[in-house]
Order: sequence, then structure tokens, then C-alpha cells
Amino acid sequence: MTFRQVLITTLLNPKAMVFAFLLLPLQAGLFELLPWLGMIALQIVTAGAAWIALGATLGGGARRLGYPEIITRTGAVTLVAVTGLIWLQSFLSA
Repeated sequence: MTFRQVLITTLLNPKAMVFAFLLLPLQAGLFELLPWLGMIALQIVTAGAAWIALGATLGGGARRLGYPEIITRTGAVTLVAVTGLIWLQSFLSA
């Protein structure tokens, strides 16, 4: 997978929008939401850039060692773990 493919996939990821809507105050008007939207956008860009950089760095090392599939498996396990933690948090707070 090329850097461009990873970047486009990350930018089109719908999970970021779901997180954003969960973090926004429900009763706020448009102008009250602007600082929230700015902060969420900054967090999404920062997390996405960090994830891309980490994947590219680790992917290059794994390919040199002859184990490129370990990166996709590690990414999948990480996403499952984060999803499980979010589910657990929502279950315990309900």
C-alpha cells in the first residue's frame, strides 16, 4: 500500500465523524460549536498523521525484515482493542 492510498483511506474513514458527533455538546448553536469543531479537527488530523507515520515507519522496517503482514495484523488488533475499550466504557457508563 502506498502512502497516498493510506492517506486517502484515513481521510475517508467514517469513524472520525462518529467520534466527533459523540464529543459535541447537543444543545449548542453553530457559533458555540466552532471551538469544539476546531479542536476535534485538530485532534483528528494529529491522530491521523501519527497513525500514518507510525504505519509507514513500522511497515518499512517489517518489509526489510521479511514480515510485512505483521503490520496489518497489529493494526487490526489495535483497532479491535480500541473498539473494545470504547464499548466497555459506554457499557459501564450506561
